Amino acid sequence: MSELTDMLEELGAGRDEFDPEYVGFDPRPVAVIIMELEDHQKRYAAWLNRGECEFLPGELVIPASNSNYRKSKRPHIVVESRSVPEPYFTGGNGVEPANGHRLDMRVAKTMRDNSIVLYWVQSFDFEIYAGPFE
Repeated sequence: MSELTDMLEELGAGRDEFDPEYVGFDPRPVAVIIMELEDHQKRYAAWLNRGECEFLPGELVIPASNSNYRKSKRPHIVVESRSVPEPYFTGGNGVEPANGHRLDMRVAKTMRDNSIVLYWVQSFDFEIYAGPFE
């Protein structure tokens, strides 16, 4: 086997998604997963029906616990919002998580080196930051 083949196998390429060793395997009961997916769909539909970003510049937000941004557990500040989301397409194979995002909010956050970065997100993936503030 080549080094690349070994690396892909290690990462889970070609594995069945129900294999507990697969990197994307969700070990929770299927009923719990279905409930969460249905709740997610309802929130998404409400967001689409609202038709505009619910957050205003200056508000503190944090990624929702099940969003693509969830690893960033620090507050962000909204610096800009769009009334009409702009679809984002990566042009790749279409399965990247960001492909098809409807970008309607620009946020700023701090990084480890104390720099501040700004980037566009879909507000659906965020909620109001409620603290702590110390």
